[in-house]
Amino acid sequence: MNIAVIDTETNYRNEVISIGVVIARMDDFTILLKRYYVISPECDYPSMYASSLYLKEAMSYLYKKKKVERYEAIDDLIDLLHAYRIVSIFAYNAAFDMNCLYELYAYNWYDILKCAAYKQTNPYISDSMPCFKTGRLKTGYGVEKMVQMM
Repeated sequence: MNIAVIDTETNYRNEVISIGVVIARMDDFTILLKRYYVISPECDYPSMYASSLYLKEAMSYLYKKKKVERYEAIDDLIDLLHAYRIVSIFAYNAAFDMNCLYELYAYNWYDILKCAAYKQTNPYISDSMPCFKTGRLKTGYGVEKMVQMM
C-alpha cells in the first residue's frame, strides 16, 4: 500500500500557487515519486512564499516539476494517485490543504500536525518546552520549527 504527502501554498487571494506531492510505500516509507506543480497564473499574484516557489530549481533533479494551470495539475495529481493506488493523503495542517484541494475530498486525509505538535506523540518535545495540559505545544509547532527541532 502507498501513501501521499501533499503540501500547498497559496497567494494573498487564497488561491493555490503550488502543490508538492511525495508518494511513498507505507511499509518502509521508500519514496516512489516526487512532483512539484507551480500553478499559473495564480503564482504571479503576491504571496507570503512567492520567493520560495522556485527554490526547487536547485533541486530539480529530485522533482518532475511542472508549471501548469490548476486544472492540469489536479488532473495529473489525480492520475498519479490512481496509478499508485493511493487512498490516504497526509499533510501538515491537513484541513487547510484539503480545503485548497477540494477535488481530493474523496481521499482519506490525515493531519501530520496532530502528531508533531503533541508531547505524547513527538519524542523531540522536551520537558522544558511550554505545553498545554493536553500535551500540545503552546508555540513553535509550525513545519519549519518542527524540522529544526528534529
